[in-house]
Amino acid sequence: TRIGNYAFGGCSGFTGELKLPENLESMDNYAFSGCSGFTGELVIPDKVTNLPREVFARMTGITALTVGRGVTSIYTHYSDELPFYGMTGVETVSFLGETPPSASYSWNNNIFDGMAGLKTVYVPKGAYKAYSDAYRENLPETVRIKETGGDDFIVVDGEVTGYTGDSTEVTIPEGITKIGTSAFKKSQIQKITIPA
Repeated sequence: TRIGNYAFGGCSGFTGELKLPENLESMDNYAFSGCSGFTGELVIPDKVTNLPREVFARMTGITALTVGRGVTSIYTHYSDELPFYGMTGVETVSFLGETPPSASYSWNNNIFDGMAGLKTVYVPKGAYKAYSDAYRENLPETVRIKETGGDDFIVVDGEVTGYTGDSTEVTIPEGITKIGTSAFKKSQIQKITIPA
């Protein structure tokens, strides 16, 4: 199943959740752009592989977004044409794929631009480093990347490689032999205790 260019673009009379069919494989530019009446969670099905220009832009009533495991590419040429641009009500984005979707234009990978309400980006357990490397530089300091079902500390072979919590005071877990490069970058920590 495919949804074409501007199929529902600018439709403001919709209400409730937008339920995309599981057999949906593709959507074209602006398919739901400006559909401000939809609310709740928006789930992008696993068969969708690409998120094109402004496909969901300015859907201000959506509060949670789940990106299916099949999405491998996200349009990023101009910031104000991003698939999620202006989705100001979204507080959480959950990625189901182990590998972060790539930016269609490598010079702009800020896929979250224009998402003023965003607080947390959830990624699969074990995928923190990949998503952090891909997106952390462009996230505001108040937005956290967290592993679904994971701890606040990301530890690999005795090394703290990341911190996903929002505490201002933390104690490094026992058994840590190294604190990795940028492990606490953009965190709100004011006090840290390192065990002897």
